[in-house]
Amino acid sequence: LRNKEDHEYENLDYDKFERLKAIEVRYKLRVSKIKEFREFYKSFVEIFTSPHIQSWNFNHTLDLVIHEAYILDNSLGLKCLLEIQKSGNKTWYTPFLLFEELNKNSKNINDFFRLIIRSKYSFISRHEWVVAFLQLVKPEYIQKAHYTELLRSYNELKVYSYFDFRYLDKLTQFDANIYKTILQVFIDKAEQNINVRLDHHFFEKYLDQFQSDLTLPKKAYFICEKIEQHFDHDFKDFLALINLDKKFLLEYLVFIVKDKYALSPREYINFSSVWKLDNAEKLVKSAFDFFGIHKIRFVEGHFGNAFFKNLSAEKKAKPIKFLTTYLKANSRNIQKVDMILDIFRNSFKERYCKAVGDFLKINGSFETFQKLELLNSFFSSSGGVIWADIRAAELGDILTMINKLPQSYQYSKHKLYLKNWITIEKRSAERERQREFMRGDL
Repeated sequence: LRNKEDHEYENLDYDKFERLKAIEVRYKLRVSKIKEFREFYKSFVEIFTSPHIQSWNFNHTLDLVIHEAYILDNSLGLKCLLEIQKSGNKTWYTPFLLFEELNKNSKNINDFFRLIIRSKYSFISRHEWVVAFLQLVKPEYIQKAHYTELLRSYNELKVYSYFDFRYLDKLTQFDANIYKTILQVFIDKAEQNINVRLDHHFFEKYLDQFQSDLTLPKKAYFICEKIEQHFDHDFKDFLALINLDKKFLLEYLVFIVKDKYALSPREYINFSSVWKLDNAEKLVKSAFDFFGIHKIRFVEGHFGNAFFKNLSAEKKAKPIKFLTTYLKANSRNIQKVDMILDIFRNSFKERYCKAVGDFLKINGSFETFQKLELLNSFFSSSGGVIWADIRAAELGDILTMINKLPQSYQYSKHKLYLKNWITIEKRSAERERQREFMRGDL
């Protein structure tokens, strides 16, 4: 139907449209002899492998043709599959419709399995045929030979594969640890640099199969992270692992800092989902203690900000209380104080000056104050804004806050330090305005 005029189908719903297409394919591409199929398949492969026309949807057309041949003559349908195997299955085809057909006639299943699945031919997607077979065949028809063939096909795997675990319950009678067995195969293949992927939200769905030992799931998670950094974009798998093993957060931090030159909190904003957990404070504290020991380069703010992004207004109270408590408990550790102030400055800007004041009430040392990073080292704007003006204003807010502190005279050195810094920033802003005027920007 690809060449039909659109107006003929504009009033059809999608399902009806698909049914009409299937009927047309079955009728117009019907084969009654293996010779006819060979001629069709030769043209089909040429079209599929064309760089201008290639489409994975074409395999559904092939599926319809073979299914129709099988319905008309079982032996012809099987001969068509063998023909595809002989040619190496260049289109990565899997006979889904034929496997579904087998469920309607169980007496043919084992004959089909011996003839097709255990074929002597080596062809692309062999493992996908085995997996599709196991997915679609009813549990009561499953035999140990099917399980053995699954392991063999995966162990022989040398090309891209998507690991689907939805059917594995059918095989527990032959291997009580089937989930561990197949996940180990996934890890082995990944370590052999074979392109493999896990089922979407695998960890959230199947962790109950590994509760006694999370070694394999954690290793698999790191592999998935390396292959596709944002595979767990909503951090549901991450939370599922932390729920069962609180040490996983630190293991993950060690993993991401190991190979990266610098970390950006913007890449991990879903870290804030840890606040959904009952022991969130302990988890975040362990992460902060980690950052307090290790010197790590950050981009656009301290990485700790990742734990506080995208929090709704009603969810902010507990994190803010935690930050304030942690700041007071670590007021002598400059690295940790800088981290907390950075988080207030970039994630809770309206509370930043108060946080500086809370710190000064506990540690009023001027020597320490001079060493603190009171401003961001990064800046962005849409233009027409002078950074030095922004910096001067932010320093002015801190100065105003100190002036309001009880017995503010104790902080005379701090205030003089800020005033001098503000003067420097204002001079810098004036020079920038002069340069812009000379360039004609103002």
